[in-house]
Order: sequence, then structure tokens, then C-alpha cells
Amino acid sequence: MNRRSDAMQLATEVALFWVTAAAILGMHRLFIDGSFRSPLLFQAVAAHLTMALLRRNRVRLLPSALVALVVGTTVITVTQYLTTAWIVLPSPDTIAAVHADMDAAWAVFRDQRAPAPVEPGFVVATSLTIWVIAFVADWGAFRTGVSFEALLPPATLFLFSSVLGAEGQRGLGAAVFVGAAMLFLLFHRTWRQEDSASWAALQQQRGRWSVVSTGLVLAVSSVVAGACVGPALPGAGADPIFPLHDLGDQPEARVVLSPLVDIRGRLVEQSNVQVFTVQTDNGEGYYWRLTALDAFDGTIWKSTYDTEEADGELPESLPPDAAADVVRQEFTIQQLGQIWLPSAFAARSIDVENDLTVKYDEASGTLIVPADFSTSDNLQYTVESTVPRFGEELRSARLEDIPRAIRDRYTQLPGDFSEAIRQFAQSTTATDATQFDKALRLQNYLRTFEYTTEIQRGHGNNAMERFLFEERRGYCEQFAATFAAMARSLGIPARVAVGFTEGDEDDNQPGLFRVMGRNAHAWPEVYFAGEGWVPFEPTPSRGPGNAAYLGIEEAQEEDDNPGPVAPRPSGPTTPTSGAATPGQGGPTRPEDIGNEGMSVNDESDEDDRRVRFEVPPVADVARPVGTVTVAYLALVPLALVGARQIRRARAREPLQKLDLAWAETNEHAEAAGIHLLPSLTVAERAVRLRNALPAVAPEVDLLAATVERATYAEVPPSEDEIEDITAASAAIAAAANRRRSLRSRIGSYLDIRNLFPTRG
Repeated sequence: MNRRSDAMQLATEVALFWVTAAAILGMHRLFIDGSFRSPLLFQAVAAHLTMALLRRNRVRLLPSALVALVVGTTVITVTQYLTTAWIVLPSPDTIAAVHADMDAAWAVFRDQRAPAPVEPGFVVATSLTIWVIAFVADWGAFRTGVSFEALLPPATLFLFSSVLGAEGQRGLGAAVFVGAAMLFLLFHRTWRQEDSASWAALQQQRGRWSVVSTGLVLAVSSVVAGACVGPALPGAGADPIFPLHDLGDQPEARVVLSPLVDIRGRLVEQSNVQVFTVQTDNGEGYYWRLTALDAFDGTIWKSTYDTEEADGELPESLPPDAAADVVRQEFTIQQLGQIWLPSAFAARSIDVENDLTVKYDEASGTLIVPADFSTSDNLQYTVESTVPRFGEELRSARLEDIPRAIRDRYTQLPGDFSEAIRQFAQSTTATDATQFDKALRLQNYLRTFEYTTEIQRGHGNNAMERFLFEERRGYCEQFAATFAAMARSLGIPARVAVGFTEGDEDDNQPGLFRVMGRNAHAWPEVYFAGEGWVPFEPTPSRGPGNAAYLGIEEAQEEDDNPGPVAPRPSGPTTPTSGAATPGQGGPTRPEDIGNEGMSVNDESDEDDRRVRFEVPPVADVARPVGTVTVAYLALVPLALVGARQIRRARAREPLQKLDLAWAETNEHAEAAGIHLLPSLTVAERAVRLRNALPAVAPEVDLLAATVERATYAEVPPSEDEIEDITAASAAIAAAANRRRSLRSRIGSYLDIRNLFPTRG
């Protein structure tokens, strides 16, 4: 068999990586943003590089699989779960974090359509898939020599994304993947042909570039023609004959970005805009609820709706024996500019003008306009709501009695959630015995802060740390989001409700409330066993009209500076003892709660108002770049040393050891600038080595003579001669290294090309 071309083999390996990378890039239609790309592409680089090193060092298939499993697990742990790892290996905390992330990702995958948020569980699952893809594809392409079969693993990932992905940029994704696949087939076939076809073996350069250049022209022409002409063909935009998206019985989920980002704009810029009017049959005003946000990704609270048609009676959301009042409301929407239909919590029936059938999400108690409506503006409807009356029974509710499905869904926090906030919530509520006492403690503590809209919006991890430990001021967005996150960190199910306070009652028409932009509001809801979702109010100078159980008065203060603010804590103290009692209304004293040792990150949270392409913050760029750099500086030298040791360990016979000594001598000479052309004989190489390294001329002669005798006279060296030539090779290598600068020697340990030496 003719010698394979190392250059063409390397090109084929790179082309196979690009096929996997194209499949990853084709996942853009699965997610609402591109944050998945960097971690998954890094996994692809690490996986394909690992497989190439193992194969080139002739490690067998089963040991390669075991090594790949260990390396893949380590890389995923270091890049995604380093804070939970034991050094660089997964710990029990890592396994628990992965399990929680996978459960959360499965819930999103099961309940909604693309585009979905980039859940950590999706990234972990796809990272594992990429390692499997790289192993199987490398095995097929280079160990068994098959071409099309090697494309099946990445093609499976690409087809998965194509079937489940959202609309948009389908042609671009397909063109990139097809182009990468054709490039791999071209290089792979050329590389294989150089071993088997006599014309390519004898005229390697002419044969190779003839095939490659012709193939590239054909491949580029095919891809460009398919991408440009295909969408213009008749019927290209028609509905599919067999709609894969409609498989299964699950109704379409509606993904809506967080309404929290609009609150500050309404409070400041649209404060005097009348949003809607509502007439109640009992003359009372309530918090008019739009929706509830159940997922926090570390940057923003958001929700996914799985709706059903709503016309008339709605599913009952309160426990059957809960004390409640039934309130009838007549809404006229004017300038809400959103898809939601407000109501007093919780709606139990709806009647929309012109017999319009709207949508209802039972989990969040949300009413939504049909898919062909962009907003609910100009709609009129009547809704009946069940308004619960909460009391002392909340104090006897136990966390253990909450259904597991509720606990699992509404206590989830991102893996990078602030440990400082978690510890602060635990220390603040350490002396409180019941779930209600803990929630009330958090509420009353936050009500000692200052209310103001003169603050940067945002409610992510960094914004919450600034809010809690530095500024102690904000508006309802920060109060509600921080309360819900702190409650979840204590294992208490919580979510964020968004809507409006009651508004201004009309002087001439009792029970008619005019709701303005300045009434926009957010508040947390906590789940209690036997009671359902219970509103809390951590925002100072705000209070619902039916919340005596919270110990606060009804209020919808519109002044940015409602009163004096309690002094900030100045040092470490112990949490206050005893829980705030419903009805007392006395907030926990801030001086009883210390914040010493709390770490605060000054990075700004980005407004996640909509999907957009923009330059990320410096820290977001530096983190992956730093991770890749550190991994490169650590792994490449380790891989070089490991490859050298493996190569030496595999040289067991005297002839193998002699061949290795001669190969390493030539490699060190080339690195030192002593160019030894492949056409030179052993004697001619020895002459150049003696002239360049006169201090080790005897060692060069000994090594060259032994190689010539073994090659031409077929006389293998003895064990004693092996010891001499090993010492001679080491002496020549040392002399060659002395010709090199320190920078050059260090660089050789960081040059990834040295992992693929050309064998002479």
C-alpha cells in the first residue's frame, strides 16, 4: 500500500470537523438566541481533536472509546459545571446539577415548540451527543475508510434541527451543511485514492490537485445553485405534503418574551396613557393580572404558554374548598399593546365580543388573544374571577405537602445563580419555622428599601446583587424578581406576576376604574399547599385591596419617593429572631440583617427585550475566550508529552526503537533549522547533521551506521546497541535544542501542529 498523505489526511480531518460544526450552526432555528454556539463548537473541537490524537497514535477502538468518555466528561465538567466540580472531575453536586438541568430542558422540550430558550440542559445533552458523533464519524471515516456512512452521525443532528426548528433561514443552514459535507467527501475520496490508485500514487501532487480543484468547482456550483435556484422553483414555498412539525397531539405552544421589560417604560414614558377601563359588579378594585412568569435563566424572568381555546367556562385554578369571592368585570382595552387580556385573579369564565374565541394557559392563569391577533387593543370582554380570601390557614401550610410537579417547576434556578443571594436569603429567614413566615420575612425586609424608577432596568443575577447589597432601591421589577428568586433559593415555589394596580376610580361612575400606564406593576406569587398561588407585595408603598393577611394597607403610591428609607446595614449582625406576624404590618428591621462577605458583580445585565444581534459585553466575550485559551495552554503541551510517551511505549522491538530514535533525531534537527529533505539518504543526512552539530559527530555516525546496517544489511541491533543509540539520539537532540532560542523551545510545546508530525 502506498504511503498516505499526512497533509491530505489533516485536511480530511478538518473537513469532518466542519461537517459537525455546520450541524451545530444549523441548530439556530431551535433557540431564541445564539448563546449555544460557542460552547457546542468548543466541544466539537475538543472531541474531533481527541479522536484524531487517539487514532494517529494507533490506540485501539475500545480503549479509544474509554479515553474519549473520560476526556469528554472532563471537558464538559470544566466548561459548564466547574463551580460544582472536584478539581476538574464531576462531583455529586455536578451530577445533581446536570440532572436538574436535564429535567428542566426536557420539560421545555416536551411542552413547547422552537424557538426555545437556551436551557443549560440542552447544552449538556447536545455536548454529549457531539462527543458520540465525533467518535462514530471518525471511526467510520478513518478506521474503516467509509465516506457517506461517516456523515450519518452529524447528518442526524442536522435533520433533528431541521424537523423541530422554527421557520427562517432554512436555505442558509442547509447550504452550509451540504457544502461542508461535499468538502469532506471530496477530501476523503482524494485521500483514500492516493493509497489505492496508481496514477495518484505516482503523480501525487498532480493527481491530488486535479481532483480537489475540479471537485471544489463542482461542489461550490452545486451549493450555490441549490441555495439560489431552489427557493425560486414553483411550489418551493407551499405547505409540505407530510408536515413533520404536526406530529403528535400536543397543541402549539406560544413563546412570549418577558413583559417585565415594558414596566419602566409605562411607569415613566406612558404614565398618563389610559391603558384600559374595567367595571366591577361589586365596586371594588383589584390587581389586574396579565400573566405569570415561571422561568428564570439568570438574566430575565419569562414564561412559555401551552394554550387551549377559551370560550365560556375556564378550568378551576383554586382548590375546591378555598374561601373566595366571585367578581364580574367588564374590560375595554385601549392601548395595552400586548397579547394578554387582564383580569382579577383567577379567571373562571370569559365572554368576548363578537363571539371571539381566545386562548387560555391554565398553568399561569393567562388569557391570550388568538394567534392572528397582534394585540388585545380595542377588544371588549366580560370575565368572572374567583378572588380568594387568605387568612391564618397560610401559616399551617407545609412545604412537604406541595405536589412534586409544582416544587420541581417553580423552584428551579440557573446553575450560575448568585451564591451570595442564596446565603443571604437563608440567613435572613433562619429563625422562621413555616413557609409563610419565611415568605413574609422576605417581603417585609424588601419593603424597607426605597422605591424609585430612576434606576437602570434589569433583574438578572448581577442586577439583583446590586439591588440587595449596594443600592437598596428600585421599582417593582427588582422587588418582585428578587423576592421570587430568593424564595426559590429556599425551596419555596414562587413566580412573578405582571399586570396593573387597580387604577383610578371614576368620580361619576362607581366601580369603573381607569387604569393608566403608571399603574403597571409586578408582584410575586407563592404556592401554598391547599391554598394555591398566593400574592405577596415586597414593593414599598404598594398594596392590594384584599391582602390583610400580608399586614399591609391598600395602596398604589405613585410618588417615586414615598417616605424616609431605613438606614442601610453597616456591619455583620445576626438575623432578627421571630417571624413577622400577619396583621402587625411591622417590617423586619434592616439593621438586624447583615450583608458582610457578600460578593457583588458590577457587570450590567442586558435588556432581553427581543432577539437581536449585538456586540456582547466584554465579560461575556472574555469568559469563553479565556476558557479556550487556558484549555489550549494546558491540553496541547499535555497532549504532546502524552503522544511522545505513547510512541516510545509502543516501540518494544529493537528495530522499532531504532526507527523511533532516528525519527526523533530528524524531528529535532528540523526544529533546530537543519533542513533534511525527504530525498536525502541516511548517509547524506548524517553529513548535514555532522556539519551542523560538530560536537556530537560521533553520536551521529553511530546512529547513522546502525540505521544503514539495519536497513540494507537487515541486521537488527542488539540490546546493548539499543542503549547506545538511545543515548546518542538524546545527545543529538540536546545539541539541536541548544541551537534554538528559549522562545522557540517553549513554542514547540504550544504548537498543535507538532501533534501531527510528518513521518519520513
